[in-house]
Amino acid sequence: MTPYEILVEAVKEHPDRSFRDLWRDFRIWESTRGYFDDPSASSKQTLEWVRKLDELVGQLDEFEGAAKENCLNALEAAFVAFARLDHSDELCGAIQRWREWRLAEKVARG
Repeated sequence: MTPYEILVEAVKEHPDRSFRDLWRDFRIWESTRGYFDDPSASSKQTLEWVRKLDELVGQLDEFEGAAKENCLNALEAAFVAFARLDHSDELCGAIQRWREWRLAEKVARG
């Protein structure tokens, strides 16, 4: 499965979560695990891109005005589009393992 397909399924299960939220969750999970599943430089760069984009969303908190929502929507669209890019096999495998881990956690919580 591609990151996009995996994240679409995760969003369906958690409609209160956005692609941004899920990319961030995956990035933190991988970072916490020391990039165990995807140790290559390209995969780390991919997740660094997610971190930087997430920072941009946070920086919008400093602004006010009618266009702020448009900016947030555009950044969310960037997270969705980013998921549709071709990613390395190891990153795709890692995000699949993250998804399986989330499902197992959900079952464990009941």
